[in-house]
Amino acid sequence: MRLHVFNPEHEMVLAHNDKYFTAPHAGRQLRADLGFLPVFWAADGDIVLVDDAPAALLHVGRFSQYAHRVIFVEKKDVWKYVDNIEAIEPWGWDLALAFQLRQAGIPQHLLPPDDELAVLRKLASRHTSAAVLQILKANVGNKALTGESKYVEGLPELKATIAEYGQAVLKAPWSSSGRGIRYVSGELDSLMENWAGKVMERQQGLTVEPYYNKVKDFAMEFSVVNGKVSYCGLSVFYTAKSAYTGNVLTGEEDKKAVLEQYIDPIVLEKVKDAIVRLIGEMLPAGYCGAFGVDMMVVACHSNKQTEPSGFLLHPMVEINLRRTMGHVALSLSSGSTDIKRVMRIDYDGSHYRLHINKIR
Repeated sequence: MRLHVFNPEHEMVLAHNDKYFTAPHAGRQLRADLGFLPVFWAADGDIVLVDDAPAALLHVGRFSQYAHRVIFVEKKDVWKYVDNIEAIEPWGWDLALAFQLRQAGIPQHLLPPDDELAVLRKLASRHTSAAVLQILKANVGNKALTGESKYVEGLPELKATIAEYGQAVLKAPWSSSGRGIRYVSGELDSLMENWAGKVMERQQGLTVEPYYNKVKDFAMEFSVVNGKVSYCGLSVFYTAKSAYTGNVLTGEEDKKAVLEQYIDPIVLEKVKDAIVRLIGEMLPAGYCGAFGVDMMVVACHSNKQTEPSGFLLHPMVEINLRRTMGHVALSLSSGSTDIKRVMRIDYDGSHYRLHINKIR
């Protein structure tokens, strides 16, 4: 059997790089409320680590048609299953999760060593995304692609880059749900300069990108077994202020049809193949896990026209070196051609809840 863990505080751990890191209340609440999510991709008989097993069973009752038959286990009881666990599949690997599992009784041979965790952390940085973007554009070599991202390490370089772009997006190397993203038009004000300075002090730099006229968010999702990358499918999702809000649940052909209104399918195929090759070369040889690449369709304007004159593909907004909500959506959409559903996560002020609704 495999042990599955939903640890949504993953990016916060990467930012702090501390095995003793304790997530803020929101992160702990998200993990507690949605810890049951692996039932959608785990195999029958697998184990899912949760904070509250009875509560997880209650939540899963709302989604029984999608769920596999798993065993919910709390941390205090993990030791009972150690002899039967053959592998661990977390949302994402980091120092804190490895430490927590070791404390729960998981033997070291089932956990990645610290040097591999360090490699994975580096690959998950937006610094890496910026570098891969340039390689990807050169490899695909198509005029239908756009995208630029610069990594800066000090305020003079930051100010010069913002002046070059005019409107810019500043991103911390590691952050989640839009919390490490800021928008700048013109010069930095004192508050933004203070924020940027703190990020560069704590994370050794930040990325700066031009502001793009985004038309559509989407992602390509991948899985990795023993270092070999496989394509899983497209994820068409929604955001609000850079934070994830929901996913369309439908078949692959329907998602392709949406994107092909803007982007040539041959371009999408070339980008997918290039990502499989490039990321496969960068990952540790024995790595098993999942990742997604966020992308967007960008509108082009000419002569100050209000209507777009064309569309370009930004193929590498960022790499999410972990399982994503897009993977969750693919699990929920498996074998489906129903185009009238959406998966969303709401917060009511005290708890996070998963909803799967028909689109009216």
